Amino acid sequence: MIDFKSIRIASNSISGHVVSGFKGVRAAALAAVALYGISSYAFNPAQQHRLIGLSGPSAGIVLSLNASAIYLGSAGDAFLGGLVLKYGSVAMIGYFGGLGRLRLWP
Repeated sequence: MIDFKSIRIASNSISGHVVSGFKGVRAAALAAVALYGISSYAFNPAQQHRLIGLSGPSAGIVLSLNASAIYLGSAGDAFLGGLVLKYGSVAMIGYFGGLGRLRLWP
């Protein structure tokens, strides 16, 4: 079971220390990125729970295939990032990452 009180205390403590040095737009951007990070990590257990419910007795196989797909996607993104660095520049990484998020390429 998730202890939401501990999570809230930790997030308030972290955000209080980190955001205290930032003002305005930077603080809002930092909060948006933090919210995105927390929500993306919270998605995986819910997805696994759904897969277990759908797969029945072959849950172990389905969960391992799910993990393999996640790692394959991560490796593919790292490969594409390496290509961007090789043929472009570090400044282009954010643009290509944004295109990937918008699903402008597979």
